[in-house]
Amino acid sequence: MNKREIQYDRKPLIGQILVEQGYILPEQLDLALKEQTVTNLRIGEILVKNGWVTEKDLAEAISKQTNLPFVSLSMFRPMEEAIDAIPESMARRLEVVPLSIDENANKLTVAVSDPFNILALDEIRMITGMDVDVVIATLSDIKRAIETLYALRSSIDEALVEVVEERGEFDLSKGEEAVSIDDAPVVKLVNTILGQAVDNSASDVHIEPFENETRVRYRIDGVLFDMLTFPKHLHPPVSSRIKIMSGMDIAEKRHPQDGRILLRVAGRRIDIRVSSLPAIYGEKLVMRLLDQATAMVGLERLGLDSDERVVLDKIIEVPYGIILVTGPTGSGKSTTLYSVIQNLNSYEVNITTVEDPVEYTIAGVNQVQINEKAGLTFDTVLRSILRQDPDIILVGEMRDTETAQLAVRAALTGHLVCQPFIRMTLQVPS
Repeated sequence: MNKREIQYDRKPLIGQILVEQGYILPEQLDLALKEQTVTNLRIGEILVKNGWVTEKDLAEAISKQTNLPFVSLSMFRPMEEAIDAIPESMARRLEVVPLSIDENANKLTVAVSDPFNILALDEIRMITGMDVDVVIATLSDIKRAIETLYALRSSIDEALVEVVEERGEFDLSKGEEAVSIDDAPVVKLVNTILGQAVDNSASDVHIEPFENETRVRYRIDGVLFDMLTFPKHLHPPVSSRIKIMSGMDIAEKRHPQDGRILLRVAGRRIDIRVSSLPAIYGEKLVMRLLDQATAMVGLERLGLDSDERVVLDKIIEVPYGIILVTGPTGSGKSTTLYSVIQNLNSYEVNITTVEDPVEYTIAGVNQVQINEKAGLTFDTVLRSILRQDPDIILVGEMRDTETAQLAVRAALTGHLVCQPFIRMTLQVPS
């Protein structure tokens, strides 16, 4: 069944592996074994339920026990043919995610959390007519992947039927009413793309038209990965729907535009900044997802070790100077600085920020939104801020020499200046 044979005699036992790797204490394993005699649950389920190990710890231990690879499904895009091979109802019932098909070997690779469920693997083999290769994933990852894959597939199929069979081409002359019906498939597709982006904690969504298809990519933990593709003729209604939601002009396709969408998902307020860019095959759309809840993480939750936290505390305690936070897109520059500002915020200090855009609002902090059309540029706003008796200034970007000079001058005259700075590679002439 698998090149890496599963050790069905369960040697070494999963509990022993977790003890050996230091995830649990021998006493906790003894308690779990006693609970197993009463509940008939698997040892792994009991350990996770009691909070003694995480799902990932358990999955990695099962991977070691069975000699099967462990995968993170959030960074894995399954093949379309694999999804077609297993119906949604079957995937949900058996808790399995189809990943890929090797047509030459007639083999289907699936992700499971319990590789010892022989009946489930036999059913997959019988329904698909293919051999089954197994990889290990956490149960929560599997359930989330099933929701994502099949919901997106269903939305795309419904949207294709609407656009191709019912309406032919998308009619822009009808304006918002053409795509504003709540149950319209195109609306459902866009909502699903945004909803899955929020569920996967994506910081950005890229919708990119090419010659024959449109690609959707999510940026998660600073890394872009493919989420799905859909036929090219779906791009106009999808982009029009997003432009309507963000307050853009759907008739304007020759010039870049910016917009904003406010969503509330599961009680969380999501602020989405939308940017359109005319490309040769259509408008590319990029959406930056700003989650108010995730921004205010606090210094204690940034993941710094004790030594790094001591250094950071000493830096932000200085009364004046300039702090540059550097790193690539999605690395956490804004999150770090917002956490610093939150820590420094008090009635005794005057904090002012100049941002483009204001990503998150902070109670008690004066935040200024850049508006270049109205003459509110970084340098003009920063010059005005210096006359507002500030103690701490956050500068969103240093786009030009004058802004940089003003920031340095402010730092030298008794102000604390914080600024996120995207890491760049500089080529220095020899």
